[in-house]
Amino acid sequence: WWSGSGNIYHWNRDVLSRAFALTAYAGQPVILAVPKKLDPYQEHAVRQLCQLYPLVKPTGMDFGDRWKVETAIVPSQAPNTVGSGLLHPDVADFVRHINIYDVTPEGPDIPILYISRLNCSHRRLLNEPELLKRLQSNFECTVVHIEELAYKEQVRLMQRVGVLVGVYGAGLTHLYFTRRHGLIEIHNGDSKETHFMTLAASCRSPYAQIQGSLSDPRQDFSMSNQQMDQVVEAVGRFVR
Repeated sequence: WWSGSGNIYHWNRDVLSRAFALTAYAGQPVILAVPKKLDPYQEHAVRQLCQLYPLVKPTGMDFGDRWKVETAIVPSQAPNTVGSGLLHPDVADFVRHINIYDVTPEGPDIPILYISRLNCSHRRLLNEPELLKRLQSNFECTVVHIEELAYKEQVRLMQRVGVLVGVYGAGLTHLYFTRRHGLIEIHNGDSKETHFMTLAASCRSPYAQIQGSLSDPRQDFSMSNQQMDQVVEAVGRFVR
């Protein structure tokens, strides 16, 4: 298994999605090659897989290790050209199921959740407080700094969320675990990434992208009044 690039988007989209192949081998013993050193979100997924598929045995493997086996199963990855490839909805549902298995949500529903990047080192919305003021004056909108929560608590929280809003970044991967009423992705004006547009399609979720100003060397940017109004309008379309 490729360990991903240290972020939950690539782990779930590019790596965990390949474990869908296990659905064809249910009831058969399988040795699952995993990196010897796993990040918390990777440990979470491997542990969940082994609960759902008791005959699966994870075995740590360093890059460059060689094994001799009778049968090797190498699941393919969906091809991609620009941005990121599209997962079949059944595979996206599988990724969701692995992550939320036996993780019970606690607390009331959260109609709108905004993931803030202001504490990050780059790709920040510089006038985010103004956008949040507009959102919270129109809707019941909760704000979270997702990096402050353990991964399991992130998954627990997201199961209560209807509409997910935030600046382009790995945190939007949590769309998998929400109630999928909508994803609103805020971009700088010079980005052409398609990762979360295709993720929304895989999750059968309504999607809107609003672009702000051109970014600085840290990819930080701001939004005009009109662009912030577009975010508010998109939330209004998706919230239930």
